[in-house]
Amino acid sequence: MEEYFFYHLAKLLVQKEGLYEAFLSEAEQYLAGDRRGGNEPKKLEWLFYTFCQKNGMSALNIEDLLPDIRELLYWASAEPALRETADSLLAWLHQESLSQKQKDQYVKALLEGFTKRTGDAVCDELNRMLCDCYEKNKEQFDGLLNRIREENEIIYALLLLRDVEKEDAWQQDIFEDHMHSFEDMEEYIAILEKTEIPSDMKDLIIRRGIGLLNQNLFQKKNYEIFDALIARLDRKDQWEDILGDFVRQLQSEAGNFDDGQLETACYVEQLLLKYAPGEVESILKREYDRRQKKHLPENVETEANVVLVEEQAAVKPVDDDFDDEEEKGNFWDSLLVGYPQGFLTGCVMYVCSYTLIIGHWKIAVGMIGMWVLFTLNYYYLTLHKKNQYSFWKNIGMTLLEGYLIQFVAALFLSQRIRLTYFVLMGILAVAIQVINIVRESMEKGED
Repeated sequence: MEEYFFYHLAKLLVQKEGLYEAFLSEAEQYLAGDRRGGNEPKKLEWLFYTFCQKNGMSALNIEDLLPDIRELLYWASAEPALRETADSLLAWLHQESLSQKQKDQYVKALLEGFTKRTGDAVCDELNRMLCDCYEKNKEQFDGLLNRIREENEIIYALLLLRDVEKEDAWQQDIFEDHMHSFEDMEEYIAILEKTEIPSDMKDLIIRRGIGLLNQNLFQKKNYEIFDALIARLDRKDQWEDILGDFVRQLQSEAGNFDDGQLETACYVEQLLLKYAPGEVESILKREYDRRQKKHLPENVETEANVVLVEEQAAVKPVDDDFDDEEEKGNFWDSLLVGYPQGFLTGCVMYVCSYTLIIGHWKIAVGMIGMWVLFTLNYYYLTLHKKNQYSFWKNIGMTLLEGYLIQFVAALFLSQRIRLTYFVLMGILAVAIQVINIVRESMEKGED
């Protein structure tokens, strides 16, 4: 571009002085106008290039123009004089038959030149190229669209928001492909969330969501997903009105539902109460409770009565004998679970005894601190167990285990035998802990 500028400017000066003076006047007018800074010499080169094209001079090769087009689009977004230059250049490009290599170069320049200011111009050009490919070559269209999605998800989202309601537009086809289920709709919204979703687009998605709900009024999962999507679209007030229509429709037919349908209808009614508490009667919930009571045998208490009995049983007089309190727990299970802690306790006891004999009391204090940490960790691990002894009883059992392990170790006079003993006890502790983990996993799986 720079060589083109100086060559043709000198040519005008020598051969066409009138055109030379005309461009100087145009350049002076531009420099005296409202400019936004930037590379002024480069801007003048673009103005001169447009001036030369208007006056029938030769054009640059496309390969020489494409790398700098992103700068021109950026400047043109704020300066009217350069906007005319950009429009004329783009119109010329639209008439040219670009090779695949030139198209790739052009797409690269557009993607790299995308900013908030150039967003509309970049999306216009990419959308034009996509529409052209969509009509002529579906394979090239898929390749270009995937490239855009991989390199800039914001541009991809902005392109999807265009022409959604336009007949035969590629955006409409993608929109329709994602409106067959709530899972597909969720994926589509996740794409659009890369940018700001317009209000009319939110309305369109919600209308299609209502259509999906109407296809199966008693699919509870659909309400759960759509409720989450409504929160992402920030349309809770609109969702409240929609739920109100659904609830009124369901309440009018409450007596005709089977138990499964009524359960889903109750969920919808409770969902509305979450957004509009106190503004709707729990007709469906009362019908559901009535059926549940009707189905229960006479000798079985209702859920409410059971809760009441449990609450009354939980309240005991202050002067009750402490021994009446039943403590849940299994001795052998607690002994097995506590063995790894007991082994650590035995090791701490032995090391403390040995260090005190040789006079290193600081090491003994440190070991006691480690034992306290081990004990608190053990207490934390036993909190989740449903059936267990009290914390002090569990600690007492581990202390007993630790003392026995340390006592047996003290009986061995040979240091080598004593070391082997501790290694075997350690291996046993690891094995028991693995068994404990497996047992806990199996119990959770059964639950």
